[in-house]
Amino acid sequence: MHKPNFISFTIYINIYTQETQHLKKELSKITKQTTMKKGLSRKLIQNTKL
Repeated sequence: MHKPNFISFTIYINIYTQETQHLKKELSKITKQTTMKKGLSRKLIQNTKL
């Protein structure tokens, strides 16, 4: 009787892993965008100092 539970549990873990990977990708995109914006603002500050 444990087999069906195990299978559904495995499926659940697979879905969870996919969701987590997707979230990590989204987070890294956001992080890249933020660092790019920070870099741009730094460039602007450096340009105004000159």
